[in-house]
Amino acid sequence: MPDDDTTNHLREQVEELRARLDEAEATLDAIRNGEVDALVVAGADGHRVYTLEGADQFYRVLIEAMQPGQGAASLSTDGTVLYCNRSFAALVDLPQERVGGTAFREFVLPAHLDRWDAILRDAAAGQGQGEVRLVRQGGTPVPVHLALNPLPLTGAVALGLVVTDLTDRKRQEEAVRLLATEGAARVAAERDAEEARQAGAAVRASEARFRQLANALPQIVWIARPDGYVDYFNERWYEYTGFTRDAFGDAAWLQVLHPDDARRTLDTYYASVRSGRVYEIEYRFRDRRTGDYRWFLGRAYPVRDEAGEVLRWFGTCTDIDDMKKAGERQLLLWEAASALLLADDPDTMLKGLFTRLAPHLGLDAYFNFMLNEAGDALELYSCVGVPEGVARAISRLEFGQAICGSVALSRRPICATAVQQSDDPRVQLVKSFGIRCYACNPLMAGPRLLGTLSFASRSRDRFEDDELDFLRTVSHYTTVAYERLRLVRELRETDRKKDEFLATLAHELRNPLAPIRNAAQVLKLRGTNDPDLAAARNIIERQANHLKRLVDDLLEVSRITHGKIALQRERLALGAVLTNAIEANRPLIEAAGHQLTVSLPPEPLVLEGDPTRLVQVFGNLLTNAVKYTDRRGQIWVTARRDGAAAEVSVRDTGIGIPADHLPKVFEMFSQVDSALERTHGGLGIGLSLVKGLVLMHGGTVAARSAGVGAGSEFVVRLPLLVEPPAAPHPERAEPAAGPPTGPKRRILVADDNPDSVESLATLLSIVGHEVSAAHDGLAAVELAESFRPDVALLDIGMPRLNGYEAARRIREREWGRRVVLVALTGWGQEEDKRRAEAAGFDHHFTKPVAPEALWKLLADEHPADGHAARHGHHDGNGKPPS
Repeated sequence: MPDDDTTNHLREQVEELRARLDEAEATLDAIRNGEVDALVVAGADGHRVYTLEGADQFYRVLIEAMQPGQGAASLSTDGTVLYCNRSFAALVDLPQERVGGTAFREFVLPAHLDRWDAILRDAAAGQGQGEVRLVRQGGTPVPVHLALNPLPLTGAVALGLVVTDLTDRKRQEEAVRLLATEGAARVAAERDAEEARQAGAAVRASEARFRQLANALPQIVWIARPDGYVDYFNERWYEYTGFTRDAFGDAAWLQVLHPDDARRTLDTYYASVRSGRVYEIEYRFRDRRTGDYRWFLGRAYPVRDEAGEVLRWFGTCTDIDDMKKAGERQLLLWEAASALLLADDPDTMLKGLFTRLAPHLGLDAYFNFMLNEAGDALELYSCVGVPEGVARAISRLEFGQAICGSVALSRRPICATAVQQSDDPRVQLVKSFGIRCYACNPLMAGPRLLGTLSFASRSRDRFEDDELDFLRTVSHYTTVAYERLRLVRELRETDRKKDEFLATLAHELRNPLAPIRNAAQVLKLRGTNDPDLAAARNIIERQANHLKRLVDDLLEVSRITHGKIALQRERLALGAVLTNAIEANRPLIEAAGHQLTVSLPPEPLVLEGDPTRLVQVFGNLLTNAVKYTDRRGQIWVTARRDGAAAEVSVRDTGIGIPADHLPKVFEMFSQVDSALERTHGGLGIGLSLVKGLVLMHGGTVAARSAGVGAGSEFVVRLPLLVEPPAAPHPERAEPAAGPPTGPKRRILVADDNPDSVESLATLLSIVGHEVSAAHDGLAAVELAESFRPDVALLDIGMPRLNGYEAARRIREREWGRRVVLVALTGWGQEEDKRRAEAAGFDHHFTKPVAPEALWKLLADEHPADGHAARHGHHDGNGKPPS
């Protein structure tokens, strides 16, 4: 029987472990309850504080920076508004916060829903656009043009929507229709000469009204004969083209039509003339004042007689250049945003951006200078359009030097025009590159200067004002992208340190668990007639197993999140999985006095999955039901076929879940409330693990509850195999193995934790093995030389010589090649297991190792086989990793 000192020592170990866990849970409480909104990470350069910003911040900046009157939003692929700018909210007369989360179709006039659905379908294939009417809050319809494009995001796809208000354009079109009506009256009055002579005053009045209306319109108005020959233009035409009033027909308007649009326009126009259908097309006319071409929307309506014959054509040309360019620029901004958002490397990001912008703006070069580490000069970070030698020559600019240095000094944009004719000393550097116009903007993150971004052209002497606005917006997006990259780097570093922290936490918790579990097993093997001592031993064993499971679950969730778990799929019977999960939890269920009711269908439910992971899923759900149900409660496990899926329900009469907590129960560290948490404990990670594993199997999991005190139900759905095997064999839960009855081994135990060494050595000695112990790696190698063990159980983190190096040195000996080397350590990450194998270990066990797994290994291993014939990795229960 164990003495009082041993019992007291075990109690102290348990109390120390519980204190560590309480501290860890207190920290997690602060994270869960929102008391922590920043993470302080200790590093080689001191402590750093990391804060997170919303993932949609980049796109919020993008769409809020659009020109006034241009509505914009980002939508999910099903058409739900994720975010909108102020202009769009004003368009539908709603506060911004009420628009988000609403299906866009709710803003569409019911009669135009088919149009919206078509635009949404087209967007899925590349781009959707068209005209619809939206309905404002008060019921007023608003005519708009919609342009919808795929918008790639990290991990998902959204849609970028640009909304253009067509109210003014529709008013102009209404005026044109009135004009056509007036023109039709004029034609009717002229049609009969006799009638015209008798009603000359009416004809003249109609003519006057027509000309007055035509000249009052902001559009170009024209009239053509039935054969399409244009014989009338209003005053807007002559003002725009500078033509004399005797220029009519094709010869007139072909002179100002853009050559690239001529063939298309003529074909479309005369096709309408032949068919008598309404004519509509977009083309470019040259402005006599600037020599530039502007986009127009051309429309013509036929006026017919009673027999349906075309008497005249009444047409208009509406200047849509600003609207068209704004739409093109906005689409270009979406593309630019994608280039800035999706690249992880700044140089790749900027080159992708330049590739998209250059054809539209006639750009030949860009230069991106960034502030150096000292903050006293600029360094060339990325550029296109100059030879490498030139780039090396301008790799550093002082503040105030050249254009970019001047922008950095003043923190204001500079645009240099007609550079080749300029004597300004600031432009001489870019002048030597053959640049003709140059626009440079500072990259400002709030008050902080990051650097400068400039664009240049060798083919034009100036940028238009709207182009400069556009480049300023692009520079602003670039600043946001640089900040995003900085945050991504810091978050990745934080994530890496978090993984290190979790691994270290697991190691620190596992190390004291190992001697506790060993000591409990020693007490069990020694036997006792004292029921109180036996009960205490059982409590220690159960709590050690519980703490180990908490640590394992915490690491499992992290591995699932990082995609580091691979399922070992096989055909299996769901009934066998549920049986194994129930048997593993039966001691907990019986200890709590719960009544368990299991209902399985008579036919086998066969699926493809990882049996270990699925047992883990249903085991966690059962553990949850046991933990959150008061003593002598009821638990039901029900499985059934539902179409092509298996549905498993785990229901209890426990504390229930408030309605507002149901959506959160599968989140990491989720708890129902602080009072329940204190009562029932737990880190709130089991359900997160369940969801991750179920999703990996292609299934779903849902939580249901009628509220506090009404119990809970968790429903898992998993896809069934279409053609199950003829006779799936149900698996049986393996009974716990007792002490081995096989050959006795010479075993070396090495660990720098005296309690671990002593407890494990005692445990192995009790079952008949010859054991020798060492407390550091060098001593282990020296002891192995004389002891010549069959099996060596080595810790990794030992002083003087770590476990990896100790294993290598043992393997270097002739006799060492036959030793079964087992890494017995608190480090259990995949990288730790790979390092153990590379160092020569045959097996890797994560502390605390289950005695049954140790007995099995000692019974199965044959030292004479040699290292090359055996190696494996196991968790604390002896199971291979997934």
